[in-house]
Amino acid sequence: MEEKNFQPSIQPIIQETLNRCVKKSLSTVEEEEEEEEEGKLEESSQQYIYRFDDPLVQECAYVQVLNKKIIVQFPIKPDHTTTFKSMHHVQLFLNSQLIFHSGWLPVSTLQDHAKFKTIFHQLWHEYTILTQYKYCPSSSFVPWMHSELVTIFNKPSYYLSCLENNNITCIELETKLTNLPSSQSDPVHVQFYFGPYLVLCSETQLQNLDVDTLQFVLSFILLKCMN
Repeated sequence: MEEKNFQPSIQPIIQETLNRCVKKSLSTVEEEEEEEEEGKLEESSQQYIYRFDDPLVQECAYVQVLNKKIIVQFPIKPDHTTTFKSMHHVQLFLNSQLIFHSGWLPVSTLQDHAKFKTIFHQLWHEYTILTQYKYCPSSSFVPWMHSELVTIFNKPSYYLSCLENNNITCIELETKLTNLPSSQSDPVHVQFYFGPYLVLCSETQLQNLDVDTLQFVLSFILLKCMN
């Protein structure tokens, strides 16, 4: 697996990514809230809110946990913000398109870096609870002595790889066209927003994966994003 270790210039790359994504309008938000409220009187919700140190970043990050969905909101990094020097970067490619890079976040201090890691720890923790632990890390207690770790899953419906070293975690997911079997259960979905832009929606972008496969793939990706 070829390492794609680079620090993207925030504005051109994220703008190209966001141009392909869906901007969340107020009417869309209201429609989603109405749909969630109909027939779901017993639904619970939790929201974990994180504020970054940059004084010009007014938006908060949050992880919102619903019964069948987790929504993650990230603030967009301003032009002037210098990324924390010791940042271990995480990048996610979906069908050869970069859809997430930790360099897009306004992480300028050690405290911000800890918040970024906490967001993904919280996200993975909540997702594994909702999905009953579809993917769990190795329980091995042997200290890591390797320089890199490469993990690959090549299945009929997807190709998933992850390269990890001291500087970067690079995750790549390629979906394949398959005939889905009928399912009696509803998957737990994940959405990532940068500001008002939807950059990851598992319900639409990964709709060709069956329930168990989808939840396994998302659990793996969220676990690796913690690194």
